[in-house]
Amino acid sequence: MSKVATLQQEQSFSLAPSNPQEAVEFANAVSTSGLIPKDYQGNPGNCIIAMQWGAEIGLQPLQAMQSIA
Repeated sequence: MSKVATLQQEQSFSLAPSNPQEAVEFANAVSTSGLIPKDYQGNPGNCIIAMQWGAEIGLQPLQAMQSIA
């Protein structure tokens, strides 16, 4: 693998939660943002449901909330 490919791989970043506690923390954080769809603003429960639905079809959390809104 080239040095560039290795560097790009090391710099990858994801907010995808890896356990239920992280999902709740992430949902609480993003539900306060004005940049997510209105259905999720102030509603961390909706965020968690959308993240789970998205995960089941291979979407990252923010992609899921944007696509499922």
